[in-house]
Amino acid sequence: MNVNGEPLPMPYVVTRSCCADASCVLACPVNCIHPAPGEPGFGQTDMLYVDPRTCVDCGACTTACPVDALKPHTKLTEGELPFLEINRAYYDAFPHADRTPMALVPLQRRAETTGLRVAVVGAGPAGLFAADELLRHPGTSVTVYDRLPTPYGLARAGVAPDHQDTKRVTELFRAIEGQPGFSYRLNTRIGHDLHHEDLVRDHHAVVYAVGAATDRRLGIEGEDLPGSASATDFVAWYNGHPDHDGAAHPLDAERAVVVGNGNVALDVARILTAEPDALARTDISDRALAALRASRVRESSSSAGADRPRPPSPCPS
Repeated sequence: MNVNGEPLPMPYVVTRSCCADASCVLACPVNCIHPAPGEPGFGQTDMLYVDPRTCVDCGACTTACPVDALKPHTKLTEGELPFLEINRAYYDAFPHADRTPMALVPLQRRAETTGLRVAVVGAGPAGLFAADELLRHPGTSVTVYDRLPTPYGLARAGVAPDHQDTKRVTELFRAIEGQPGFSYRLNTRIGHDLHHEDLVRDHHAVVYAVGAATDRRLGIEGEDLPGSASATDFVAWYNGHPDHDGAAHPLDAERAVVVGNGNVALDVARILTAEPDALARTDISDRALAALRASRVRESSSSAGADRPRPPSPCPS
């Protein structure tokens, strides 16, 4: 509240659960977005929060945000207005002045980096953000390697096709690709086409930024029966991942059960019961779309018990 008892203005607002990767925190010149790395709650809260007492309306946060979660308060839709109070209420419950960072990072003198060559293995979000950080040092060059012919990893093949706003992070990746000193070597398998020793010979450092390419088995009875598939396989299938180009998932039952209630589980449940015509406007795999048009699944249930009925959809003629 100000001296007249009126709510403080809030120039910028986080408007939904976000990636919480701290891009906006690092961009903010007045340290008004929390919890920040090293502070209690970072990586555990559903979203980050803008402090209305210290925001100076510079817009640096919204430029840095890869998923367009930050908006000026003047651009909020009616459905986004509650986020004004959500952001403000966070600081009522957790005043910034009372919080001490869990870890203090001392300032370090930047080393001489002219001529530094770094190999980054993995062209997904982790690899590209690592490349971006490395390229901030003058004179550094980075080559990003990936076994696939296309970059972006999970941002391309792991995000649900109807979440196009989340996939907008690729716009940030294209900005990273355009920096001097950046280059790709795609369709290159480390350990087959090139080996670790080759990378060490040609670079001063090697960064491995690869994720798990296979699923983790649950070890339960019936896991390997026909009709049972891991989310890793199913998500890759409907996103057109080349490793799963020939996969086929039977969709001839009226009810599907999804084990888990995290974001990927809910993505799977939603795609199974979404209107095919709506999915056709996304970048979903053509083969997956054809299978979903012919699908008999009308209801999907997660371990949280959420049922999502779908009206019958026509089979392709």
